[in-house]
Amino acid sequence: MADDFKWSSGEKPSGYNCIELIETLAPGSNKEKESFFCWNSEKATPGLKWSFAGPFDDMKCTKIFRQAEKSLKENYLCLPNDSPYNLAWSTTGPLEKKRMHRMGGGRR
Repeated sequence: MADDFKWSSGEKPSGYNCIELIETLAPGSNKEKESFFCWNSEKATPGLKWSFAGPFDDMKCTKIFRQAEKSLKENYLCLPNDSPYNLAWSTTGPLEKKRMHRMGGGRR
């Protein structure tokens, strides 16, 4: 499972399928920050969706935010309700008894 998922800023990693994580950097701004959340292409598609406009009603969604970027309040990474995966988000380091993946860095 260690290589099931990968985060990348800049380009899609080889051997992975990805969704784009697009964030508008400030309210009213047309500038965007782009990165990718990817899954191993040898695994089944997990059905991930990204939203910068709130959660999807028909999916289990995890709020994604950074303390330093308070304007980015409605970002969610979502999975189908029947997905075997359960996502969690932390801005303060690893969560107890959870396998973590650092967005913007390596695995934790």
